[in-house]
Amino acid sequence: MHRPCLALLVAATAACASSGGAPSVALPTERTVAVDDNNVYRTTVLPNAKVPVPAAPNRVFEAVRVVYEELGVPPGTNDPATGRFGNIDFWKQRRFANEALSMYLNCGDSFTGPVANNYRIYMSLISIVRPDGKGGSEVETAFTAQAQNMEGTAGDRIACGTSGRLEERIRRSILLKIGTPAP
Repeated sequence: MHRPCLALLVAATAACASSGGAPSVALPTERTVAVDDNNVYRTTVLPNAKVPVPAAPNRVFEAVRVVYEELGVPPGTNDPATGRFGNIDFWKQRRFANEALSMYLNCGDSFTGPVANNYRIYMSLISIVRPDGKGGSEVETAFTAQAQNMEGTAGDRIACGTSGRLEERIRRSILLKIGTPAP
C-alpha cells in the first residue's frame, strides 16, 4: 500500500523540479463557492457574467425584457422589484436565437456532430439587473443547460457548458437598446 503512494510522491516531486527557468504557477481549476461546518464546496463552473451598464436599472430592465423577447426566450420570470427577468425552465432543439445551439453551448459530440445541435436542450437563462450605486446598473446573466437524446429511449441529461457568446450577445444588445455603443 505504501509503495504506490511513495512512487506517486517521487513522481510528483520530480515533475515539480525546475530546469532553471522561472517557476510557473498553474491557474486554479476550481473555485470555492460555499463553506459550512462540515465541507468546502467547490466548482469548476465559471462565475456568471456580470457587466456594468451606464443607465438606470428600470431602463436596463426594460432593455433586458426586449432583448429576451427578440432571442425567443419564452415568458417566465418577470420581476421588476428584484430585477430578475428570464426563464429557468424551457427547451429548444437545434437552433436558438437564429443560431445553431452549438454556437452558445458545448455539450460534447455524438456520432452525428455536436450534441447541442442534435439533442433537446433544456435551458435556464435569467438576468438580474441591480443598481451599481453610481446611477448606473450591473447586469448578471446566468445561463445553464442540459442536453437529452430524445431518440429511442430517452437517456439521462448531459450537462452543457456555455461558450460565453450568448451572454456577450445579451450584453451588446442591452447596450444598443439603451443607446450606448458596445465596445
